Amino acid sequence: MLHFVQSNCLEALATELAEVLRTPLPDALMPDTIVVQHPGIAQWLSLRLASMLGISANFRFPLPAQFIWNVFRAVLPAVPEAPHPFEGDVLTWRVLALLQDLDPAEHWEELRRYIDHQGEREAYELAGRIALTFERYLVYRPQWIRAWERGEDRHWQAQLWRRLAPVGARHWLHIRDEFMALPLKQPLDASVLAPRVCLFSLRTFSPAYFEVMARLGATIDVHFFYFNPCRQ
Repeated sequence: MLHFVQSNCLEALATELAEVLRTPLPDALMPDTIVVQHPGIAQWLSLRLASMLGISANFRFPLPAQFIWNVFRAVLPAVPEAPHPFEGDVLTWRVLALLQDLDPAEHWEELRRYIDHQGEREAYELAGRIALTFERYLVYRPQWIRAWERGEDRHWQAQLWRRLAPVGARHWLHIRDEFMALPLKQPLDASVLAPRVCLFSLRTFSPAYFEVMARLGATIDVHFFYFNPCRQ
């Protein structure tokens, strides 16, 4: 089931989270998972929970992308560990290799002109920005990725993506589709996923991520503690 708690005060959210955590998990050695936006929040929350519960131990604080990927790996076959070909530094180096081998076709004109007048460091920085943008497209603009993979659009981003993800390549969006198609009606094995997960004060959470969590909500308790700046 999905549970939602909102507040305009982080301390109040932490108090509500502590109340949920007071109920122990079925296995005393099973860690509680608290998804956070960045490590700084995890450190602050760990200290806050220690002051309210008397101890802060056996908590895991994954970031949203890391948690979602771990869920995929837990319930789907053959999902690779991170880093994978469409993630982070690996994707940056793959983009850089393509940028250094562009043909003179018209849709590469802007990229070719920039690279020809810059050094290796600038080319690497450009590759990193493109890789990060593609990672965000997978999560926040899946309709664009699907259209490009159907052969739609001829601009340089679409052309570059089709080189990075040829037909048959398995990336985040495909894996997410496989997960959403699973019949998750029975409770999951506790060794695969704990019977509850908490998400604390996430500033941004894509619709694709939320759909995955809603799907999990059919088998486990998913608690959202989100910051609402409204003064009421």
